[in-house]
Amino acid sequence: MNDPCRYRPSIAVLVMSGLLASSTAAACGVEASPPDGTTDGSERQAIGCGEALPGASEFGPTGCPEALDPYADLAFEDALHRGWYQRFWYGDCDGLSGSAWSECGLVKIFNPEYWFETADKVVQRATSHERPALRVALWRLGRVIGHEWARANDIRRIDTDDIEEWGDQLHRASPGDLCTTVQALFSRATARLQERQP
Repeated sequence: MNDPCRYRPSIAVLVMSGLLASSTAAACGVEASPPDGTTDGSERQAIGCGEALPGASEFGPTGCPEALDPYADLAFEDALHRGWYQRFWYGDCDGLSGSAWSECGLVKIFNPEYWFETADKVVQRATSHERPALRVALWRLGRVIGHEWARANDIRRIDTDDIEEWGDQLHRASPGDLCTTVQALFSRATARLQERQP
């Protein structure tokens, strides 16, 4: 059986190597449009949600997940790291205390959006056929950038300015370029992580 969530090489690697066309459909793992909106199972084979995403659950008819535990399989340096990661995904400051809680309040004033909200807004702009794979791509991107952004300011490689800039790029991308934009941002984020000194 052709499993749409089977392992496949990183889309970012394929795009950078020129092995994958930069079309929206290819970047999202969508290989074909569903026939006339029918649900005979052919779209399940047409939509690919990439390699397994830790924390993904509630798999829908496309075979892609509809829910995510963003903490799954991640290690945190301390409670502060985990608290800022919570802020990134959920927008609340509940995991923080003291001066970090106060700082979080300021971050919420100047950047009130959080990643689940960003992902939902971006996904709604895509075609219904692209939404499942695009959601997974955004969640995968969020795990990378959120985990790094939540680290201590003096060691992180992704900062609040990056998050704001990349969020703006996602919101400004035309519906036909959403998946390509996500993959470009994933490449930029992973390149930042590779800059880390041993």
